[in-house]
Amino acid sequence: MKKFYVFIVFVALMVTLKSPAQNLNTSLVGQWGYGPCYAIDVSGNHAFIGSGCMFLVLDITNPDEPIEVAQLLLPDLIRDIAVNGNFAYVAAKDSGLHIIDISNPLEPNDVGNYNTSYYTYEVVVSGSYAYLLDSDGFRIIDISNPEIPFEVGNYNSSGFIFSITVSGNYVYTAQEDGLHIINITNPEVPFEVGHFQLQYNNAHDVSVLGNYAYVAFSSGLHIIDISNPALPFEVGYFETQGEAWAITASSGYAYVIDSYFGFDKLYIISVTDPANPILKGFYSEHNLGDKIVIGDNFVYFTSGFYDLTIVDITDPNTPVLSGLFTTPGKIDGITINGDYAYIVDYESWGSPYTNSQHDINLRIINISNLAEPYDVGFYKTPGFLMEIVVKNNLAYMADFDSGFCIANISNPELIYEVGKLQIPGYTYGVTVNGNYAYLVCDYGLRIIDISNPSVPYEIGFCESFNSARHVVVKDDYAYVTARLSGFPILSGLQIIDISNPFSPFVVSNFDTPGSAGEIKIKGSCAYISVWDKGILIIDISDPFSPYEVNTFNISGFVYGLDIEGNYLYSTNQIGKKMFIIDISDPSTPFEVGNYETPDWATGLAAIGKYVFVGGWNTGMFIIENELISGINENTDKINELQINIYPNPVSTEMVIKLLSSEPIDNIRTIEILNNHGQKADEIKFENNSSNEFEMKWDKGNLPAGVYYFVLKTENETWTEKFIIL
Repeated sequence: MKKFYVFIVFVALMVTLKSPAQNLNTSLVGQWGYGPCYAIDVSGNHAFIGSGCMFLVLDITNPDEPIEVAQLLLPDLIRDIAVNGNFAYVAAKDSGLHIIDISNPLEPNDVGNYNTSYYTYEVVVSGSYAYLLDSDGFRIIDISNPEIPFEVGNYNSSGFIFSITVSGNYVYTAQEDGLHIINITNPEVPFEVGHFQLQYNNAHDVSVLGNYAYVAFSSGLHIIDISNPALPFEVGYFETQGEAWAITASSGYAYVIDSYFGFDKLYIISVTDPANPILKGFYSEHNLGDKIVIGDNFVYFTSGFYDLTIVDITDPNTPVLSGLFTTPGKIDGITINGDYAYIVDYESWGSPYTNSQHDINLRIINISNLAEPYDVGFYKTPGFLMEIVVKNNLAYMADFDSGFCIANISNPELIYEVGKLQIPGYTYGVTVNGNYAYLVCDYGLRIIDISNPSVPYEIGFCESFNSARHVVVKDDYAYVTARLSGFPILSGLQIIDISNPFSPFVVSNFDTPGSAGEIKIKGSCAYISVWDKGILIIDISDPFSPYEVNTFNISGFVYGLDIEGNYLYSTNQIGKKMFIIDISDPSTPFEVGNYETPDWATGLAAIGKYVFVGGWNTGMFIIENELISGINENTDKINELQINIYPNPVSTEMVIKLLSSEPIDNIRTIEILNNHGQKADEIKFENNSSNEFEMKWDKGNLPAGVYYFVLKTENETWTEKFIIL
């Protein structure tokens, strides 16, 4: 919760009013919508939680082992859930209020939506109204007909509201300047009637029980008498160790989450005598976070990061962990290989304070059907996963404080480590070329022999200045984005000669105007994401004298970067957008397409005509670049050139026979593409003047799936689909 609120204040100040997305030359093909867990409510034997954009239903009949039984994809990040009767009311960030029919929990159905113009992050239901908290205040929504909700009134606060609750004819708001009490007798005209303030104290959360408001102020639990809403006054106080952030009062107890230097603690406080609150017990965890829900003898927490935590409070004096339901964290990086997407899970970075269940930092998603991607495996590296390269069933990983790790991923459901090398300092980036892995770390570039993956070892090192961040290799040079020496500290490109991997050396430096991030190379140009400037294009035809060609300006923070064909793809984190830039002429790059994501756009990977974009809290978006024509089977050209493939499906080797009405003498390339348009192999050939042509092709190590034989002549492209068993 604490981290989220810092972000919300920024959003409220910078991008409070949102505008509809207007995507250019792109379309959404599929979405893996999972992410952090911020929202929960409980009803009977079911818990309803948010995981990114996914509304999940969990069977909690056995709280020790919650089981997912249903899911529903919503358009945006789920920030809060309130269950009332047969409906769940969901605050879904920029998508507003969604009303989900849960009369059959196994088949949740989105039946109603009310979209505000602001960021929505909390919802409370009372009677026929939903009180929707957004970055402009709160709105009162008539939900008497769940299919047609409509706004009847709103309250615009002068200060930021952290949380609200409703009791009787009043809304109680926890704000930066204390507790505010709003009269809602007439929902069309809400107005403030009372205010309680503590000097140098923010009110973060509030719960009302009877004539008392239990408020989580920065300094701890404060109990406020609200019997006269116009004159609230304090009757009791319990000081917590750190800063109190969340509270729920129920059956004579106040449950308070307090954060102290990265450690969270649940305080169970008896408030039977409001003037004399007494600590009964506590439960400590690295991150309890965002919201507290009480159900029977259990308390449920959303961490706001990676899981739902269930604690048994049958004995309030000794609460104990009962169960966990782990959700993914935030997406940082994406790598595509074949039918799988490999996702770097940023928020699930390991920590010495977290449970092992939390520490998944690599997730594998099956994308064989782009419209319906799904989880198939996960893995936890020893450290903080920064970057991954996948080749030949092996994953090569830059693992921050744990150096360099190699894992076997031939079975995504059973990944295991095959090799490891500890690197001095922190390791940030990795690329692989042949039998060598190139690592960038605090002290420079390290070249690792990986000919035997189980025993990687360093053979070369080139000292750099401060922290190198990313690396790509082309021919005899490694191109590294790094912080360079000087005062103030500068960022830039460093070009290193690796023709002799045992003795690499720097040949040139190029200072960039801002923080240098990812780098890609196409032809004689390097493309570098400069954090707050855009894309810097540098001519590297002479590695000893690189020079700037142009800059494509992008406002906001440039994050991900990839190149496919003549298109450069980049993400703007704060602007929440993926850009498609035409770089056919590097001196005059120009935007030709874009796609707006509901959350910060982070890492990306481009394959064929598809772009896989990370949405920070909202999962992975699979986007089609509509400027690239797809792989189509030949229907109107069959009488000109006939392609026969047999056997089809193919188990090991196939024969391709070409029959043409004209001599086959102008073939340029013959390639095998996978179902995503990615080149899987290239067939060697010799042109001849015959009308008939036959060749054999062995599938080698290619995995099973749908493939295309693609023949290109000077003027035409011919394709034929086949299947590998």
